[in-house]
Amino acid sequence: EVVVGTDPGGSGTTTGAAVSNASLEYELSRLVTAQKAYFEANDYYAADLGSIDFTPGSGVRVDLIQGDSDGFSAIAKSETGECAVFVGDVRSPRGYANTPEVPACRS
Repeated sequence: EVVVGTDPGGSGTTTGAAVSNASLEYELSRLVTAQKAYFEANDYYAADLGSIDFTPGSGVRVDLIQGDSDGFSAIAKSETGECAVFVGDVRSPRGYANTPEVPACRS
């Protein structure tokens, strides 16, 4: 049995060979929460994950594309999927992510 990623349902893990899009969306939702807290304290969004002490779940890579006083954007990837999110007055990192603060995945 291979255990990877995190389960938005709350059990802590997702079982299987691939990380689901739901797990990618969950990681981006966690990132939005962490970034909002960082913004409240600093008046700008973090430009790197280390500044907010954010570590994505197993099998998930999160790349911050932009982080500044205007907002932030990020992409979460696994071997099988990709999702994106943006907050504030910044450009979406991917065309499929159209609503601020709502993670969206490539179909």
